[in-house]
Amino acid sequence: PWAGIFILVATLCGAAVGASGSWGRAYPEELTPLRDRLKRDDVVMMVDVADERLGQLEDAIKSRHPEIRVQGTDPAGSPSFP
Repeated sequence: PWAGIFILVATLCGAAVGASGSWGRAYPEELTPLRDRLKRDDVVMMVDVADERLGQLEDAIKSRHPEIRVQGTDPAGSPSFP
């Protein structure tokens, strides 16, 4: 019986530590504008593309979908997510 109680207590402690660790987690400050756009039901795409192909990709998107607004590259630099 003691082994079962120990396993139960260890499991509950692990769940409490995991829950408390994830509770304080917040979005990085750089993602706040994206989160606001998603709340407005905007479509947000993040594309990983080589720097030399960026202009070509933006031109292709603008020619096929003129209603789409291309925001450009991440002002913080590349890579945006380590």
